[in-house]
Amino acid sequence: MSARPPWKKRESRLLNLADRLVRAGGADETEAVFIEGRSYLTRFCRNTVHQNVGTEDAAAIIRVAAGNRVGVATAGSLAPDALAAAQGDALAVARASEPVDDWPGLPPPLPVEPLDECDDAYNEYTGEPDPEWRAEIACDIFRAARSVGGEAAGAVHVEESTVAVVSSTGVAVAASNTRAQVHTVVTCADGSGYAEGQSTRLAELSGRGIGRRAAEKAAASRNPRALPPGRYDVILEPPAVGEWLEYLSYLAFSGKAFQEGRSPF
Repeated sequence: MSARPPWKKRESRLLNLADRLVRAGGADETEAVFIEGRSYLTRFCRNTVHQNVGTEDAAAIIRVAAGNRVGVATAGSLAPDALAAAQGDALAVARASEPVDDWPGLPPPLPVEPLDECDDAYNEYTGEPDPEWRAEIACDIFRAARSVGGEAAGAVHVEESTVAVVSSTGVAVAASNTRAQVHTVVTCADGSGYAEGQSTRLAELSGRGIGRRAAEKAAASRNPRALPPGRYDVILEPPAVGEWLEYLSYLAFSGKAFQEGRSPF
């Protein structure tokens, strides 16, 4: 019988920690969202790796309701004193807030299909990659840039995270995921080209392929010419559309934005 994967142990630990906080009470309803993860980044510029860093982060978002008065507070640590302080702050905010007339209460539990059974969300080799692996991807990009007489700048970024949600209404769910991203800008005289790749698996990203796409764009865009003012059809690549939608998701894709009349919907 195989041992439980590390990320499963982390999910259980966060669920137990959040459950203890919720059971501590103090409010009519309590919801705890715990997030814990690690991130590793290798940056490069002018065909040279110049930064290799790693971080570990944890955070909690606590929402409580006193009747129909709601308060939210956050903590940048999962230490007991930090969580207790955030829970107290959330309750103080709720008691000082105006009642929410249409407050429906915290949502009840619903059936949830585990991510690791329906999707390839977590990859252990991406969660803890060898720094030399990231450097090799960067070197493949350097070789592609040099093939057109150019220089590459960019980064290889991998991260893993676990999210646990527990509430006094019976919600108790957790999930883990990994994410890998490689992006680069290759400059070649007066030309430049951008390319990127993203996946839950670092092994699916090819530094050679990403570097070649950026290098080919850089070489093809040399000797640009001016265009007169006017209307032009523009075709955006997936990375551009993705970034555009990401910013809109922060600014406009929410129920609050819709209620306030500033949503495109």
